[in-house]
Amino acid sequence: MTRIIDRKIVIDPRAGFCGGVKRAIRLVEKSLNEERGIFVRGELIHNQREMQRLEDLGLKLSPEVESISGGSMFVRTHGETPEIYCRAEEKGLNVIDATCGNVRKSQRVIKEAAGKGRRIFIFGKKRHPEVIGLCGYCQGNGVVVESVEEILTLQVENAPSLLIPQTTAHPDKFAKAVAAMKAKIDDLQVYDAICPFVSKREEELKEFAASVEAIIFVGGKHSSNTAVLFAVCQKVNQNAYFVDSPGELPLDELRYFHTLGISGSASTPMWQLKEIAKLLEKRLR
Repeated sequence: MTRIIDRKIVIDPRAGFCGGVKRAIRLVEKSLNEERGIFVRGELIHNQREMQRLEDLGLKLSPEVESISGGSMFVRTHGETPEIYCRAEEKGLNVIDATCGNVRKSQRVIKEAAGKGRRIFIFGKKRHPEVIGLCGYCQGNGVVVESVEEILTLQVENAPSLLIPQTTAHPDKFAKAVAAMKAKIDDLQVYDAICPFVSKREEELKEFAASVEAIIFVGGKHSSNTAVLFAVCQKVNQNAYFVDSPGELPLDELRYFHTLGISGSASTPMWQLKEIAKLLEKRLR
């Protein structure tokens, strides 16, 4: 093979954390500089390597409030149910709240609608932390639907309702969900809570992935957002590679391309993208 001298390695300028995650990371880092007893219920973000970095700084994972032995409880961007806040208060824990502004607004909308007697339909993944948190504001009158197909088979009373999506729901799928619910319920209030960062990201990524010969997409293997966005890359670029760490890079294949793009999901920090770029520059000389 002829040696490629003018290879170009480009990091997607629009990649990296969304605003809410950036704020949460800054807040937890600042808090860890001030105290060591900071606990979080579950992963702060779906990125194992970034979580390990934060744990090395002193962040501790605790699935239950009751198992937190003093100190502070850090609330993730996904938010929590009102019950969790009450349990933390009963334990005398300091609460450091990093709930995303978009999620917090969804909580308020749901609480207000439920208070007026509306049934709440949440379009999202039943086991997702954000959705679990939102259900806590439904006053026992909430239903989670994961797909349009599920809505079509749903037996519901034609009564005043609210339909609201998980903030990371796919815009097109939510639009279809709205149409399906309106066919069943006359008095349907719809609140589009989809994060603008999420709704624009697919088009931005398509443009970037199409501009390079091959794209390396970096992210956690158990992140649903990462899986969705990698699929977007594959649609416009047949030379798309999904890696979690530098050790997974298929260097023998990548050395055949003149232009290499590097991008990631909303839970992939910029330092991981720069790490990949640095390794490629070194190993593909």
